[in-house]
Amino acid sequence: MFRCSARCCEDAAASMQEVQRCIERCHAPLARAQAIVTAELEHFQDRLSRCSLQCSDQAKDALDSGGSEPRVRGQLDACLATCGDQHLRLVPAMAKKMREGAGQHPAVTPGTPPGTPRGHPHTLIKGQVAPPTNCGCYWGHWG
Repeated sequence: MFRCSARCCEDAAASMQEVQRCIERCHAPLARAQAIVTAELEHFQDRLSRCSLQCSDQAKDALDSGGSEPRVRGQLDACLATCGDQHLRLVPAMAKKMREGAGQHPAVTPGTPPGTPRGHPHTLIKGQVAPPTNCGCYWGHWG
């Protein structure tokens, strides 16, 4: 992503707006992946919170009905442990969903601005001059 952004700045003929749009395109895949991860984690946290609130409500109701505090505390602890266990089992599916969601978006080849031909970022297009052999790019083809 950072190499991609740096390459956006190499075009001396590009306007400031063109460079900015290029940099935004470089950052877009990461921004989408971050949004997916954030949304999944928020959803997971909301579900876990609802489960623990339900346990708390049940404990309060049991105390209001005259249940003994030690017995109700034991029930609350068991309920919260069940919530934790149920939600721990959701983690692998949640992680898979995050990986798949992040993978659904077209990725930019590392170190290349969007629109660069696939393969090596210096893939020649008719009329281009070959890059130096020690260009130091992501592809690491040193002389």
